[in-house]
Amino acid sequence: MKTRGIPTLEHYFNGTNPTIASPTDLTAVDSAGVLWNYPPTWSGGFAQRARVGSGWGSLKAGFTTDWNADGVQDILAQWQDGKLTLYRGLRGGGFQSPVRIGSGWADHEITVGTWWRGSRYPSVVTKDGSGRLWHYANNSGGALSSQARAQIGSGWQNLRITLADFDRDGNQDILGTRAGGQLVLYRSDGKARFVSESRRTIGSGWQFINSTGAVSGFQGPGSYGLMARTDSGALKHYPITKGGWGRSYTIGTGWQNYRIMH
Repeated sequence: MKTRGIPTLEHYFNGTNPTIASPTDLTAVDSAGVLWNYPPTWSGGFAQRARVGSGWGSLKAGFTTDWNADGVQDILAQWQDGKLTLYRGLRGGGFQSPVRIGSGWADHEITVGTWWRGSRYPSVVTKDGSGRLWHYANNSGGALSSQARAQIGSGWQNLRITLADFDRDGNQDILGTRAGGQLVLYRSDGKARFVSESRRTIGSGWQFINSTGAVSGFQGPGSYGLMARTDSGALKHYPITKGGWGRSYTIGTGWQNYRIMH
């Protein structure tokens, strides 16, 4: 695989104290179920990867996030059996024993971010098997519950979702990828609602991209963009500015057998 870095995570952790140093780090699970971490060079590439763990073969989706707002990166794992598991990062490196924070998520597509602007904790926006869009608030840095959810949309069956602040106004928006490859912007007002307006198409040809996530600082301080993986296994970076897209470029190839965490 041609690239400049990738790490791993597992169900148990040893004395090597694997860690995810920053939200710009990229983590991914290889075909053997090993979780790797790729720290950024802060200039558009990755440094040497480090092994984080093993036993991650049944991961459906994963997210690196400061779930409990303690300044340390955690891992939120969605498993194929529908469980949501949280691995809290330790300040000195390593992770606490995993705790279950949800179940029944097998048919959900989830994305993680600050949907309500100013929230202390990140939260989950999810699309269920019926195409309904839900927001699950994270009120304590711990478990999620149905009492903390609100429906924010319907009819999303044929859209893939990603949270990102596309217009750079400080509010997390949803980027929806349609089956035909159109990337559509659903702007939010920062209060867990969509702005009432016509939905703008901000890209085309995205049917060939199967994994996307927002990342800050990858090209240096103040930079922002999407990390995306194509069907052919190319890992690409799409810079986002207040004016729209910057010039995209390929970071590496051979990533088709990895499950990338965002």
